[in-house]
Amino acid sequence: IDEPTESTKQVVKRYTFINSKNTAIQVINYGATVISISVADKNGHFSDVILGFDKIEDYQSETNPYFGGTLGRFSSIISDGTFKLGSEEFYLSQNSGQNHVLGGCYGFDKRRFISLIKTLLVIMTYVSMDVEEGYPGILMVQTEFSLTKNNSFIVHTKATSSKPTIIGLSNNLIFNLAGHGTGPTGLKQHSLIVNADKFVKTDFDTGVPTGELQNVGATFYDLRVPRPLSKAIVKAPGGGYDQTFCLTKGLQRHSVSFATRLVHPESGRFLEIQTDQPGLHVYTCNRLPNPDPTFHLIRLAICLNLLLIYTEAEVEEMFGQKLIEGKSGCMYRNHGGILLMPQEYPDAPRFPQFPSVLLQPSKEYSRTTIYRFGIVPLP
Repeated sequence: IDEPTESTKQVVKRYTFINSKNTAIQVINYGATVISISVADKNGHFSDVILGFDKIEDYQSETNPYFGGTLGRFSSIISDGTFKLGSEEFYLSQNSGQNHVLGGCYGFDKRRFISLIKTLLVIMTYVSMDVEEGYPGILMVQTEFSLTKNNSFIVHTKATSSKPTIIGLSNNLIFNLAGHGTGPTGLKQHSLIVNADKFVKTDFDTGVPTGELQNVGATFYDLRVPRPLSKAIVKAPGGGYDQTFCLTKGLQRHSVSFATRLVHPESGRFLEIQTDQPGLHVYTCNRLPNPDPTFHLIRLAICLNLLLIYTEAEVEEMFGQKLIEGKSGCMYRNHGGILLMPQEYPDAPRFPQFPSVLLQPSKEYSRTTIYRFGIVPLP
């Protein structure tokens, strides 16, 4: 690949984990990105259950919805792209209107990490320079990936900074346990539970947090018992979920604990996530393309050479839809997957009542998330 900071092309390395259950997980050192997770269903058939691409060029594209990437230095929103440390104000890159989101214009998902294998770990390291995307301090980040024999995919990230700074790293894995290409039909067959009594309230129009932590009771965000996504997505305001939940923690607030469980009864697959992050962002891909049914008919006719007066690009422009072609030629659309991303609270630097995201030079940032895959036992 070409990198702005390098004069010559750089090699992207791909690593594959395979355990005794034949679960296979692939990661690349471009963006410390998870590109595939292949797990068995109740009949022993394997499917890739995360959205992504086949080509490295697609991960580099501006239209990539951050599939599988490591997000940083701050994985959520910082409103107005500014924050204060003491009396000093810092100005970050603004890549979503006037806001800074998902690490900025050239975040960690678009950086090449140095990578190596150490026993059963793949370790990826990146050094973020002072004022990169506007953040203070030289930040050294190290992420360790591993796969256990009981189908737990473990992501452990740590970081240190040369100056006081803010930090909130996470991994943008978008799941569909029916198979990455089954779209909204497959996703709506799932049920979801989230271990949260509260969520971070946001302004409906801007998506910016208000600072209030609202109880989930009597709202569409009450996922404390399993909810079928077929009903939950329809009822959620804004055409689906795009919310950060405040994970319920025990006495050991910084320990790894249960966050969420996603189940696909038809395949028997489940995903359980444990984390020491304080929040969980749930997003049902509401902003992926949602073409009019006529669009699909015209596009199919073009592919079959039944309609020759338009090109595919002209039809996309006509309908205002640019489809996202994912792995194996699958066309990803809205509600085709669900992001379950453990993270810090959004806009945390602005609200002292939120868990702190301050990292001092004398301290080490450390976060662990465990993705455990399995088969639901037969009744």
